[in-house]
Amino acid sequence: MRTLRIFTAILLILTGAVHVFASFIIPGDQYEIPVLIFGLVYLATGIFLFSGRKYASLLGMIFPALGLCVGIIYPGPAHWNLALSILLAVDIIAIFCSRILFFRSGSRMS
Repeated sequence: MRTLRIFTAILLILTGAVHVFASFIIPGDQYEIPVLIFGLVYLATGIFLFSGRKYASLLGMIFPALGLCVGIIYPGPAHWNLALSILLAVDIIAIFCSRILFFRSGSRMS
């Protein structure tokens, strides 16, 4: 479980870093602030997963699910590209891994 937790945390941290970096690539882009916010939330969730707390795994399911929904719906399929497809795939992997961590960890939420 420790390896899965580290893997999931690293995925979220890398995804967060990509979001933060992407928000600075094109200044004035209409998606700049939402992308930055998602990036910071992903970074925080990834770092928080290292704590081993059960609700960190819950956040690891919630925030990537939100990102997945927003990434699919907001820009629309006409604006999809390879980078967005990779980020959506990482969200799915992070949700799956966090789900395993959440349901296989003890009943303690702290």
